[in-house]
Amino acid sequence: MHTWAQIVFYVVFLGQIWLVSRYFPRRQEARMRHVLETYPPEQYPRLYPRSRDYYVGSLLAFRWANKAIAVLGVVVLLALMFVVDHANFADDGYISEIWPLLFAMVQFVPVMALEISACGQYRMMRRLNTARVRRAPLVPRRLADFVSPVTLAIAIILIFAAVAFDALLNGASHGGVGGALTRSLGLVLGNTLIALSGAMMLRGRKPNPHQSAHDRARYISAALTSSICVSIALSVFHMFGALDRGFDLDYLDATISSLYVVAIASLSIGYLMQKLSLRPADFEGYRDEPQNA
Repeated sequence: MHTWAQIVFYVVFLGQIWLVSRYFPRRQEARMRHVLETYPPEQYPRLYPRSRDYYVGSLLAFRWANKAIAVLGVVVLLALMFVVDHANFADDGYISEIWPLLFAMVQFVPVMALEISACGQYRMMRRLNTARVRRAPLVPRRLADFVSPVTLAIAIILIFAAVAFDALLNGASHGGVGGALTRSLGLVLGNTLIALSGAMMLRGRKPNPHQSAHDRARYISAALTSSICVSIALSVFHMFGALDRGFDLDYLDATISSLYVVAIASLSIGYLMQKLSLRPADFEGYRDEPQNA
């Protein structure tokens, strides 16, 4: 018999499947198709270091990969409801948090493949770039110019607050301050990777040699803000883990993990698509002879 906690998890997990493997991919595909149709290779050859057929094939592969993963997610959900449930779930409705997290790793494979493909495309663009004069603004990039100091301060405060919250709540029964610090290694490591990635975006060279300075600034601002929001989500998730340990909320583990996946996808993929609209983007640099050169 399904408990209320299991039913809530099924609803949330179904939302994770739809959002990450159907809604966001369809929006991403629509953006890529819009670029291909509005800025064709004949007029914007610098945007396409490979053949048109390659990009059309990539779109189809991206679409069907996400459809297959969505179907797999439904199969996993049905297995949890009608097979694993009766065999392994505890009487209190406990479902392991490993299910939504493992499936999320599969869901993000097409997105990661797109990122790897984009890096390869930028390398080809730089290799094929024959412009003798390289233009770049000489204005120094400062973090405060791209992100809200208030948002950044909140993220930093929450990191320390999450560690302290765990130590205070579970100090007597789960290893004290030392145990809290050990459990916080993942939080610290995650934020370290976010900080290093942000530093590379802020100080590193422009990956796309034809991207305008304005579009580059828009991307840096959106990507850094997204990263800070992901950091906040990491701290909040860490606090939920402390509450779980302090009040024996194991039956909510899977639901919280699935909500965490939804939050990460929304704050990364969803936020970037919203902020990096194609309408104000400058594609003149991708022409064979840019009109504003």
